[in-house]
Amino acid sequence: MLGKPEPWVHRRLVRYGRGNFEIAALKTTFTSSKFKVNASIEYANLLGELITSQAKGEGDVKGNIIAWSELEDEIQKRGLTIIKSKKKGERRVIEVQGRCRADKITELYTNYPESIFLLNLKFESPYMLRCKKNPPRPGNPLDEDFCSATFGISALQKFMDEVAFDVEIKHTPKNMKISHILMIEELVAPPEIQNNPSRFRVEAKRKGKIKRVVEIDGNRVEREYAIQA
Repeated sequence: MLGKPEPWVHRRLVRYGRGNFEIAALKTTFTSSKFKVNASIEYANLLGELITSQAKGEGDVKGNIIAWSELEDEIQKRGLTIIKSKKKGERRVIEVQGRCRADKITELYTNYPESIFLLNLKFESPYMLRCKKNPPRPGNPLDEDFCSATFGISALQKFMDEVAFDVEIKHTPKNMKISHILMIEELVAPPEIQNNPSRFRVEAKRKGKIKRVVEIDGNRVEREYAIQA
């Protein structure tokens, strides 16, 4: 969501008007052999993709996929069973279960980043991910324990490159926390929808900043990034 966002990011921001909002959080504890992560729903896809890109062999897959396109064929091609699929407005909620090679699940994460993968994954120890089955309701406080993951320490560099890309880390930390504040200053829309409240709410781009706060072993770094999506 930093820099130039993908087009689908707009869909994730439609719920927000002007103001400041806590939108994503992550906390990690490290040992010599593994590290554990707890995070809000915004990190569910990233953690799943990291798990499946680092794990080997087959693993157990179970949970829901929220999609804005028909993914049933792509899911079944990868050997997963669809328990049920239900359409809710523009989105589909697809419940899946089965055993699958890690790289096949990585393909789903990579090819369909606009979807929300609320999956429980269990591969060769210690690689695992747990997500709650349904997204938090709009307006509820940020759930910082929506998903949890465990990685082998060999995945540390890849993990840090993804989540701590804007800080310099010279050694393996003991603890890390990351939070994001979305600060929407303006809603930008073309003149033809300015007087149409329903279209304006859905189609207007959110313009403002994201403040990232990264705390590593008590050292705090704050950075701000402009955003329009």
